[in-house]
Amino acid sequence: MERKLFTAYELDINNQTFVVVFYNAEQAKRIRQTAGAKNEFNQLFHTELPVVVVTQYLTAGNGVNIQYELQDGTERDFLNLYLLEVPYFYFSNGSEDDTDEERIAKLKENLWYLAKLHSEKYLSEQEFRAKLSTLHKPNDWNNTYQHHPRMSHDYLLNTIASLIQAMGRIERVWKPIPDQSVVLCREAYHAFQQFLGPEFDDLRYIREPMISHNLQTLLAKIEEQIPQQERMARRKQDARLAELNEVCKRNITQFIERFDTIRSQADRGKLRQIWRRLRIAALRHDFADNTLQEWSAVYNSPNVHNGEVYLSPDYESLPINHDQPDSRAWRLNAVYDVVSDNHTIREYFAKHGYEFDFDMDGAKIVFVPYFHQAILSGAIGEEAI
Repeated sequence: MERKLFTAYELDINNQTFVVVFYNAEQAKRIRQTAGAKNEFNQLFHTELPVVVVTQYLTAGNGVNIQYELQDGTERDFLNLYLLEVPYFYFSNGSEDDTDEERIAKLKENLWYLAKLHSEKYLSEQEFRAKLSTLHKPNDWNNTYQHHPRMSHDYLLNTIASLIQAMGRIERVWKPIPDQSVVLCREAYHAFQQFLGPEFDDLRYIREPMISHNLQTLLAKIEEQIPQQERMARRKQDARLAELNEVCKRNITQFIERFDTIRSQADRGKLRQIWRRLRIAALRHDFADNTLQEWSAVYNSPNVHNGEVYLSPDYESLPINHDQPDSRAWRLNAVYDVVSDNHTIREYFAKHGYEFDFDMDGAKIVFVPYFHQAILSGAIGEEAI
């Protein structure tokens, strides 16, 4: 869509045309400071075409507003808000394109937030010093921040703050408007669901007088749905995976311990032969292998979906539409990341009949988590070397 001062795109999906705008801080600044650009932006909403404005959580933190004006000049908030993800990058990785000033700013920001986590006792002294040693390469900091037994609490509060701030972007106009809709991705829904837990009762009570009507309505809707969702999750969860995983773990542990008790070279040779067969069966995804079946290393369930399984803390599997805030997505193909982009390793695997990944198209058979990590992951690493 050609415009002199403002960039927008037309997109056709299923015979429906949309206007799409990528609304970053630079675009917002142009609209605020240039009357012509502001006029072009408002005109997008004066046709019958739906307008989709794509923006980031960061722009909400920078105070970038996304209201528009109707043809009569009345300012209007957006009627639909889609939160398609939750913030992930709280620690910044440097880029080769960064200027010295930008690089130093990112280091300072990372250091400041790391010190904050340490001062508030989320990080121990030992953990704090260990993180400082990777200050210039904080690649794993964001993942650690989310899943650390203490820092995950701070991560949740930061996530909630970002989500509330994003919702506030459609609550700026001081005039009555039609009903608004807020659509949450799974992670955002679960963040609010966790925030409704008893450990945050005091915080919610303190903040209740100042939260908006939209947020009150959203929290009430989610709170109303929690009992039913928890009942459905309990009804749908599959405990077989946890049981198989424990049996497999016990079988592998006992097998390894036998190496230390058997002195006969012939018997040791038999054990090594079994171990090699296990590795090969794992690398080839030979789920029908008798030893794999005997060791309870294989799991078959409709809960396996597009190469992922949602696991409860006790390793029960859940259907994708009944996962809970304390469940996690187990991405089966993560162990193949080292293989996927390496042509030499892929050729080697193909030559030996090894698989490159788990089938994403409807496959419901996988290895149990302990076998996946202890045998398959180790075998892939050894073969890749």
